[in-house]
Amino acid sequence: MPIPTRADFEAWGVSRFGPYLRLVGKDATTVDGTNVDLNYPLADALRSLGLTVVTYSNVTNSDLAQIPTDRLAQFHDFYELAALSSVWGCWTEVDFQAGMNRMAKDQIAKRLTERIAALEEKVRLPYGINIGPSVSGLMTAGQPIPNDPNQYWPGRWSPPFGTM
Repeated sequence: MPIPTRADFEAWGVSRFGPYLRLVGKDATTVDGTNVDLNYPLADALRSLGLTVVTYSNVTNSDLAQIPTDRLAQFHDFYELAALSSVWGCWTEVDFQAGMNRMAKDQIAKRLTERIAALEEKVRLPYGINIGPSVSGLMTAGQPIPNDPNQYWPGRWSPPFGTM
């Protein structure tokens, strides 16, 4: 599998969350590897994976080449979360009404906060092969598998006594 380039990640990002970028005046069209508004989300996503970034304000193809192929889905989630958090930090839209004309921006804001919350929840779950529904409820020596997302993960509920 070829290593995705900065342009590949920009194209994916603009396709996935470009409309939100556009709402706050960020670049939602450039996908040639030079989109300045995606530097920090890309850098934050790399750092969330525990990887390094040479220059935070200029993420390069070599920075992105560190991402293991089996962690690309996780990187995408961290990338989208960082980008949408950036959008939320720039959000200034409010509801407006003049006579019978009403413009409600709170629906977009609500959807944005719901998506951020869903991504925050998702990145807390384990990632990887054989994690999720295919191993749900399996037991090892009479104990639940510690990384089974349907059995236990921090913040959801406490593990049964003696399982960890």
